[in-house]
Amino acid sequence: MRLAENVIVADRFRLNRLLGKGGMGSVWHATHLGLDVPCAVKFIDATGTDLYLAQARFTREARAAAQLRSPHVVQILDHGVWDGTPYIAMELLEGEDLARRFARVGRLGAEEVHAILSQVCRALSKAHSVGIIHRDLKPENIFLVRDDDREIAKVLDFGIAKLGSGEAPALGFASTKTGAMVGTPYYMSPEQAQGTKTVDARSDLWSLAVIAFQALTGQLPFTSEALGDLVLKIVVNDLPVPSRLGPVPVGFDAWWQRAASRDPAGRFQTARDFADSLAIACDIAVEEPSELGLTGARVFPVGPPSPVQAVTATPAARTPEGDGRTTLLAALAGVGGALLIIAVAASLLLRRSPLPAAVAETASAAPPPVPSASASAEPPPAPPPSVVAAAPTPAPPALPSSAPTTTRATPAAPPARPATRPRPRGKAAPDLGF
Repeated sequence: MRLAENVIVADRFRLNRLLGKGGMGSVWHATHLGLDVPCAVKFIDATGTDLYLAQARFTREARAAAQLRSPHVVQILDHGVWDGTPYIAMELLEGEDLARRFARVGRLGAEEVHAILSQVCRALSKAHSVGIIHRDLKPENIFLVRDDDREIAKVLDFGIAKLGSGEAPALGFASTKTGAMVGTPYYMSPEQAQGTKTVDARSDLWSLAVIAFQALTGQLPFTSEALGDLVLKIVVNDLPVPSRLGPVPVGFDAWWQRAASRDPAGRFQTARDFADSLAIACDIAVEEPSELGLTGARVFPVGPPSPVQAVTATPAARTPEGDGRTTLLAALAGVGGALLIIAVAASLLLRRSPLPAAVAETASAAPPPVPSASASAEPPPAPPPSVVAAAPTPAPPALPSSAPTTTRATPAAPPARPATRPRPRGKAAPDLGF
């Protein structure tokens, strides 16, 4: 079978020009004859790969994309075998993959990294919700498409995906081009590199964390020329510290330590948590899209999980604990007010209460004051209220019906003053004729 321009494939697609060619096959720009729209058709060279495995791979990729129906997953139009060659037709993407972006600009900014990976997380969230594990996330499988004034990230190649509870056929490290390997072990999780069968959605999140590391530092976290040594670094060696390789956001070191935990239980458990935590680590405030079922920004701890982890959120509805604290504060305020009122009342009562009985008796035994000329000129002062009566309790004393006989001696009456004629009031002074 010879692929060339203007060749009609399966009576549905006309090949226009070659877009790319690798060790496993080629990708062509084509036209969908029934819809009259451009598309891309990918062929696998059956002479270099087992025909059955190649066909199974394309079938699996088509089924995965059909179940997801996400704007962040490339859409599959058709798949089959034509003239002994497996093919898959998909939407035509115009742009560049993330690997070419890395090669062109090197390190990316924190906002750009979060914008790209958060969209990948939306695709993974849908895939994981229906039991689909990608298992081959790498920069080459993240395609960046311009859409007016925004950029959309799309996930490609679910060819070795794990669908539901079924395992994909073991494809090994078959070459996509000379010297390269399917799956690209640089991005494989520890459990995937060891060949365990317990690979789940958290394996995809490990791979995505490695991509984030590479995007912000410009370097891969694990590199080696020998596959065995590379696997050893992924599984056993200490994790590299991103800030030692280049300038990264302040919180990224702690985020990486959790995202790349060798124990899947220590990683972020969902793509949603992964994206939210990356935003916090990069100090980016975002409003989460409704596609993931989010209603507002959430904050997740980015360090290693601990027995007590505080989750901070934007202003939310009041909780029962908050209501309990409010009620307790109100009760304390009421008790404080009551104590203040009691203190004021006691102060007033102490001002009105008489002196003790001993003070009253001392006052009654004292000799009466000797009147003098100066004292007789003014009326005697009224006795102070504190010596009127002795009351043992602080309560207000009842008024006595008769004055006590032993309280105080009555002083002698002052001598009479010479009578003076009072001056008439209300009359004007007489006119003396001056």
